[in-house]
Amino acid sequence: MKRTLALLLATLLVVQASVAPVAAQSDEGAIDGMFSAAEESTVLNTLEGIRDGVLGRISDGVAGATDDRTAGDMAADLQTEYNDNSAAYESWSNNRTTADTSLDVLELTISQDDESETLYLTSDVVDGSYTNTTMRNSTDRTVDESCEIEGNAARNAADELGEFREDYVADDGNVTTDYLASMGSRYGSNVDCSFSTEGL
Repeated sequence: MKRTLALLLATLLVVQASVAPVAAQSDEGAIDGMFSAAEESTVLNTLEGIRDGVLGRISDGVAGATDDRTAGDMAADLQTEYNDNSAAYESWSNNRTTADTSLDVLELTISQDDESETLYLTSDVVDGSYTNTTMRNSTDRTVDESCEIEGNAARNAADELGEFREDYVADDGNVTTDYLASMGSRYGSNVDCSFSTEGL
C-alpha cells in the first residue's frame, strides 16, 4: 500500500491529489519522504489550498463546457507528457521510494462522457529503483493496481502533470500539504482507485 502511494505520487499528479491529503496524516510510510521540515504547511496554508481547489473546480466546470476532446485525446496528451519526461519523473520517484516488483504495472482508465481509454504505466525494477518507466496503450504484464480518472481530472491531467513537473520534479522538490489539499479538493471525487487510503 505504501509503495502504491509512493509510485502514484511520483508518476501521476491527479491520482496523487486524491490520495495524498489522507496519507499525509500518517506518521510513517513513503509519503512522509515527500515533505521536508521547511515545506510543512500550517492549517491556514492547507485551508487556502482547499479554497484554491474549490475555485479551480468552479473554473473547470466552465472550461469543461467548451472542451470537445475525447477520452482518447486526453489519454494521448497525458501519455505524451509522461513519456517525454519519463527520466525526470523516474528520478524524482527513485529519490523518494524503494521500487518493488509488486507494483510495476499501473492501469489508468481515462473516462470522459461515455467513452474511455486505458493506459498502462509500466516499469522495470533494478536494485530497488524503477527503470524504463513508460506509459503505453497495452501490455501483456500483470496489472498490480488500477485507477479511473474522469471528468475534470481527466480533462486537466496532462496540464497538471506538466505543472507538477515544472514546480516540483525539475528541482527535485518535495510536495507541500497545501498544494495536495488544493489538488485533492479540486479532483478527489474524479479519481477511483483499486486500493483504499483508509487508515493511512
